Formats: sequence, C-alpha cells, structure tokens
Amino acid sequence: MDQFIRHLQSIVQVPEPVLRKIISELKEYYSLSASDYIRERHRELRRQGTLQNEKIYELIQEELGERRFPQELSLRQIRRVIYG
Repeated sequence: MDQFIRHLQSIVQVPEPVLRKIISELKEYYSLSASDYIRERHRELRRQGTLQNEKIYELIQEELGERRFPQELSLRQIRRVIYG
C-alpha cells in the first residue's frame, strides 16, 4: 500500500493522509454487496425526501448497471431486497 501511495503522490500533488482517506473510501464503496448497496442507497435517497419510491427504484437500477454488479435486477427484485 505504501508503494501505491508513493506512486499516486508522484502523479498528483495530494498529501499522504488525503490519499489514504480516498483509498479507504474507495475500498469501502466497492466492497458493498449489491443488496447492501441497494438498501443503503434507498435509505440515502429517502432521507433526501425529493423522490418517490418508484423513481428511487429506477435510479438504483440505473446505478447498479454503472457499478461492478454484473446481474441486472428488475424493479421488483430491488423492492424485495429493500423490504424483504
């Protein structure tokens, strides 16, 4: 990891603590399972209070396709992940 940090510092002028924080956030972001991501994202979007559930499900479905999750889920499957 230290070698990777040094490599990044040679490319961008960012302090080491900031690079470590960025790497930590990226690892956490990409370590979520699809189900965990769906539930977390649903909570986040509901807290914002600007979207209805149907729109939230559609947005989550789009976002899943942009992430590393290979399986496409239907809106019904997304609802089942959220509510069981």
